[in-house]
Amino acid sequence: MKICAYCENRGWLFEDLKRLFGELGAVVSNEPVKDADAYICIRSSEAQKSPKLDRTLVQIHDMKAQRLNGVGCISLVHPIQRPNLIEFSGRVVVRPIGSREVEVGDLPEIPTIGFFCREIRQLKRSHLFAEAVNLARKSANFSVLLVGKGLDSIAHLGRYEARPAKPKDYQRITGLAVCSVSPMIPLSAYEACAAGRSVITTPREWPEGSEWAMVRTGDDAEELAALFVKTVQQPTLFPPEMPFSRKEWALHQIEEAIKLCD
Repeated sequence: MKICAYCENRGWLFEDLKRLFGELGAVVSNEPVKDADAYICIRSSEAQKSPKLDRTLVQIHDMKAQRLNGVGCISLVHPIQRPNLIEFSGRVVVRPIGSREVEVGDLPEIPTIGFFCREIRQLKRSHLFAEAVNLARKSANFSVLLVGKGLDSIAHLGRYEARPAKPKDYQRITGLAVCSVSPMIPLSAYEACAAGRSVITTPREWPEGSEWAMVRTGDDAEELAALFVKTVQQPTLFPPEMPFSRKEWALHQIEEAIKLCD
C-alpha cells in the first residue's frame, strides 16, 4: 500500500511531520505523487492538489473555517475545530499531535521562563508575555529563553534563538509560558508537560479529563506574572505527563488513510 504524505516545504512543523511519515513508511513529497493508493494532505489549503480527493485524509492544524467537501477524511487536532467545517458530512477524526520523545533532565540552575513559538500577527500574544515578564521582574529575578521566529520585538527580554524548539530545549527551562489567542494546546505545552516543567498559560481547552499538576492558568498579565514569580521562586520538577505521542498520532494518520482504500 503506497501512502503519500505531502505539502509544500515552508519549513517548521510540517517538515518535521513529513520526515516522521517517511520514517513510518509513507512516501513524502512537496507535491502529491500520481501513483499513490491514498494521500495525507498535511496543509489543508493544498487539498485540491490530490489526484484522488476521495482517498485523501486532510489535516487541519488551525482555527480557520474550512470547506473541504469531497475529501475522504478530515483529521483535527482539537475538538474545538469541528464547528469550522463548512457543510462537511464525511468522516472526521480528532486526535492531538502530542509530544516528541523528550528527556526530563534536571531543572536549570538559573530559574528560566521559556517562550517557544512562531509569532504571526500577534496570535501568540508575545506582547502579553512581555508585559507579564516585566511585571514579574519587579518581584523576582529570572532568565528568559525565547525560541522560535518573529520574536525580535521582545528579544531584549532574554536569550533569543531564531529556530524551531528541539526536545532538549525543555531541559533549559523551569517553566513554559503559553499566551496564544487560540484555546487549542500548542505542541510546546505538551512537550513541556512531557519534560515535567511548569506550564503557565492563558485559558485553553485541555483534553477532557486532563488534570495535570504542572499546568497553571492566568487570565491576564498580572495573573501570569504572579505565576511566573511562583514558578521561579519555587522551582518544581513534576512527574512527566505524556498522554499523546507524536509517533502514535502519525501512525494513526497512516491507518486512517489506508482505510480510504477499502
